[in-house]
Amino acid sequence: MVTAVLSDTLYAFSQGKLVPSLLVKTGKKTIPQKLIDNGGPYTCYQKVVDKAQREGYSSGIERVWLTEKFGCVEYHIYRGTGSFYMNNQLHEMIFHAVNYLIWDLKTHRAIHYSPAGTWGINLFYPGQKNFCTATENELVSCIPAYEIAGIDRAKMDGDPIYSDSRIREIVDSTEENDNPVIVYYPLDSI
Repeated sequence: MVTAVLSDTLYAFSQGKLVPSLLVKTGKKTIPQKLIDNGGPYTCYQKVVDKAQREGYSSGIERVWLTEKFGCVEYHIYRGTGSFYMNNQLHEMIFHAVNYLIWDLKTHRAIHYSPAGTWGINLFYPGQKNFCTATENELVSCIPAYEIAGIDRAKMDGDPIYSDSRIREIVDSTEENDNPVIVYYPLDSI
């Protein structure tokens, strides 16, 4: 499956042609080419995405992963702008909510979630750190050791994910300069 820049559609190859396979309905329209052309030239792809989001258009599918049984797409919904200083210069920042759509390739049953809205801010919850790849039946994230070493141990008891002794052991034994921790999220069923 493939997608195109700023597109809400996934395409599959069938009989030597690209055919629409999945449309992610975000409630936003695709940005017209004329509007993109009027803002250019752009210094990078993200500037085009930012323009689409600011103007109320869809930023399209950001990433796609496929396992043997499941598909997953990541897309973003615009939430507003803010500003920050870097090197004594004011910069604008785009805020967006990351969303995932995971579906069973055979039954087409799907779930939607947004990590911030569903699971809070814990590093170990699915999607809190970007998925970087997929295995036969899992999505995979990579968490830098310094982020794990920086977890406030006093807050661990209030979060159910730390009741898993394996995660507690990782948090307790990880030091700032260790290698990143690879986390596998099994996709058993939807």
